[in-house]
Amino acid sequence: MTKKLGVWLLGIIPPLMFAYFCFYHTQNLVIYDDYTMVAGAFLGELKASTISEKLTALFAQHNEYRFPILTLMSMFQYKVFGQIHFNYYPYIGDFSLLGLYLVVYSTFRRVESSSKLLPMVYLMFPLHIYIIITWANSSCQYLWALFYSIWTVYLLLQKNSKWNYLAFGTVLMGIFSFGSGIFALPLGAVILLVEKKYKLLLAWLTYAAIIVGFYFHGYQKQPFIELGLKTFQEHPTYIPLGFLYIWGGWADLSLSSLSFWKATVPGVAGFLTLLLVFFVLWKSFLNMRAKDQTTRFVASFTFYALGYLLFTTSVIAFGRTGSDPEFTMLVSNHRYYAFMALALVYGYFVMNVRYAHFAKIALGFSMAVFFLGYAKFWGLMSSRAKLLVAVTFNHYYDGVPPTHPHYNPFYFIKKTNDSLMNHYKAYVFPATPLHKEWKSFAEKPTFEKETLTLQSVVTDSTLILDGNNLEQSGLNGTYYLLKSKEHLFVYNPSRVQLASKKPYLQSSEYNTIISKSELYKGSYELILCDYQESKAKYYKTNLTWDVL
Repeated sequence: MTKKLGVWLLGIIPPLMFAYFCFYHTQNLVIYDDYTMVAGAFLGELKASTISEKLTALFAQHNEYRFPILTLMSMFQYKVFGQIHFNYYPYIGDFSLLGLYLVVYSTFRRVESSSKLLPMVYLMFPLHIYIIITWANSSCQYLWALFYSIWTVYLLLQKNSKWNYLAFGTVLMGIFSFGSGIFALPLGAVILLVEKKYKLLLAWLTYAAIIVGFYFHGYQKQPFIELGLKTFQEHPTYIPLGFLYIWGGWADLSLSSLSFWKATVPGVAGFLTLLLVFFVLWKSFLNMRAKDQTTRFVASFTFYALGYLLFTTSVIAFGRTGSDPEFTMLVSNHRYYAFMALALVYGYFVMNVRYAHFAKIALGFSMAVFFLGYAKFWGLMSSRAKLLVAVTFNHYYDGVPPTHPHYNPFYFIKKTNDSLMNHYKAYVFPATPLHKEWKSFAEKPTFEKETLTLQSVVTDSTLILDGNNLEQSGLNGTYYLLKSKEHLFVYNPSRVQLASKKPYLQSSEYNTIISKSELYKGSYELILCDYQESKAKYYKTNLTWDVL
């Protein structure tokens, strides 16, 4: 009884910490692709008047994809709440990880005890994917497409034909969650062919032809293949390196900015991970015709699931590497494939390797990766959340000059979408408490009695503000406000990176670098905002800055 309780307590930690991370950092905020993937798609459906127009808008192409499921989520929110809450999408998207864990756990639970499978739960709820955890459209697309595809494999391998037919639904949901879900169609055909389910295979191929025909009807050509070919021609090593970085993203734990730790370590980790993956692929392939039904099922599931992950990450590396191989690793959306594969590799190893301490070593390793990830990515997500809130306020409240580094096409789209959303009362900005707080302050400033002295360096083009041990927990902490008679801009401190050979060394210093190119001309006074749990205090400082 005591052992079972201990296993249960150890197993519940990762999903609880994952859920806490999501709820703490997710903001009701439109960012980057959300302007088109969520807001744009939703507005297209909202503006349609006839059933035909609504269906056309619902299945409209956005970049390479069609994602009516995400648009239906938006419409549901609009009908229920009267507006869209962008922080609700990650809650829905992240829930898919529980389903992914359950399908992997239930597969290997057939042959091993719960205690030996504990490392899986630490591998399948990683905080390394910190961006996708809190990003509206990405969490609902990347994670749900993977969820439906893996369940498609699981259902097609079942002996009961009723379960097989459920795969027709999961593959459809995966395709219309995100483009990568379409890879489950050929994989499903291979599974049915190998399993000698010929009648079902015929139905599957017919079904696949209808879906593919519908998906690509009126499809607008995207530069996906051309960009990949161009990258391969100009930099032949970039795509293989990008592929390695996806698979070694789990080792991106360095807190140093030194390029060796940012690139080489994940690259080596990716190479070693792929060796393990191919080894398990071979072993599982050999066991796919084992006499024991359970062994055969586990081997088949492992083989096809790993195959899907390898093919999908190959396409990602080809289409997303571009001019920087590290992009595939540093954009944390892609790292989950490696964690999922590691869970599968571990499960297959532990059912075949008969060493007493193997499971304990694996548990120690997976727990170390999980908690080190928590230590690093909590701070990174806090910094990212503060940056997005500050940048979005700057763009929305007063607009910024075209010379601003974050002035990009998203904000042209945003202006159009905002006016339409306000017209339909579907989304009213500002969204976060901080935006409302700063807007109120701009209209009627109220200061604390104390005046603060800040350390700064002023050059011809920049203002650099120094600070130590500033709070970096969610949106709590210090913000710097530059206020003139006409304008108000907000900036957040960021941690100083160290070019150190010690990979887990982290600076305790923060700074804020503000360029004159980000501002309109005028005389600005610097104000410090101390924000803690929805309460803001404002302090005058000794600094003024004339931007000429």
